[in-house]
Amino acid sequence: MSSKKRIFFKLFLVCTCVIYIISSLSITLAHQQISLVDIVKQEGLTSQQVPVSALVVDADTGQILFEENSEKIWETASLAKLMTVYLVLDAMKSGQFTKDTILYATEEDEKISQIYLLSNTTIVKNRAYSIEDLLFMSLMSSSNVATIMLAKAVTNNDISLFIDQMNQKAKKLGMVKTSFTNPTGAITHDFQGFIHTPHYDESMPSQSTAQDLARLCFSLLQEHEEILEYTKYYEVIVNEKTPYAELLTNTNVSLQQGGTFFEGVDGLKTGSSPGAQLNYIQTVKRGNKRLIEVVLGVGKWDNEEDKYARHKIANALASHVYRDYEETELLPVGTHTIHNTKIELDKSFSVFVKKDRLGNIYLKENTVVYDAPLGYIGEPIRFPMKQVGFVQEIIEQPLDILFILFVSILVLILVVVIIIKKFL
Repeated sequence: MSSKKRIFFKLFLVCTCVIYIISSLSITLAHQQISLVDIVKQEGLTSQQVPVSALVVDADTGQILFEENSEKIWETASLAKLMTVYLVLDAMKSGQFTKDTILYATEEDEKISQIYLLSNTTIVKNRAYSIEDLLFMSLMSSSNVATIMLAKAVTNNDISLFIDQMNQKAKKLGMVKTSFTNPTGAITHDFQGFIHTPHYDESMPSQSTAQDLARLCFSLLQEHEEILEYTKYYEVIVNEKTPYAELLTNTNVSLQQGGTFFEGVDGLKTGSSPGAQLNYIQTVKRGNKRLIEVVLGVGKWDNEEDKYARHKIANALASHVYRDYEETELLPVGTHTIHNTKIELDKSFSVFVKKDRLGNIYLKENTVVYDAPLGYIGEPIRFPMKQVGFVQEIIEQPLDILFILFVSILVLILVVVIIIKKFL
């Protein structure tokens, strides 16, 4: 090979490598989202406080707005109490009991409340407790004994049957990677024999994923928005005007008066254990947009600074979403042509989208479907439409940025080849 050929051959290789690097970088940037490591750094936290997984979804549509390792299986700790409360609210809705129904504490309940290893509230045997007060105890103070009392009320003291119902509900909601082993999220063995679950391994924790827990909360808020009446307060007095009055302080410090207050937060639940470390599910509403956030596996479960860190991370994720996403009208009222099909919309089609990254739309079963870039925890957004005809000619569609990039790279390669051939 002549020296001239070697030079142009090397030039070709260099140009090809440069084009490949540029294209790879461009594709990466086109799909890039802020990472949990970035969030932690921005908040001045340490690398040991980076969550194991996290997810943010639109509470109205189930559209995923942020996710990282959201299908990783993890211990729920006290986040399992949300499923217990879901079943309690279902029972109230069906008329089984009301928030004013009185339950009388047993001797076993009192002894459970005294177990040091478990988060609890004061319970005294033979004392009357309302369903409402027990819900406050379970959701605000993460009381294990209050949660057990609620579970027993649903299934007439049969804890194993209640856990069966928890898992059946999970399956119904599409929580395919979730398994509950206790109504509280604690390990049954830690109840020191005061409760038994013969159908379940008493040494096994409840497990789930960020996506499954988001599915739980999405459905819970859709069916029982009243749960926020039990999660939105930082302090509540239960058993008021009795010798057993108790001030509850919410473990959710992102509420007003909390140490990491974030405007719009009104729920839902914290969780911690040696296996789970620090978990948190937050819901926040600003304007007309409500978010559900799941943050799992932050720091060390017994570290006070890490307990605040999980809230700072959730708050930062919410800030990121509210800053980078906006409600956008994809299709106004009127007639449109999509994939050669002429349709008519009676209402405008708007979605919550990232400002620099729209998804695609397509038609299915007399609806317009929005295919979100990160997907959904359930079914995609559908909007009713009326088909009014077909268009034979090819309809021009906006070109995807990656397609334009791909074509540009091919053109560049072709130009390089032509130049080399010309000089050889």
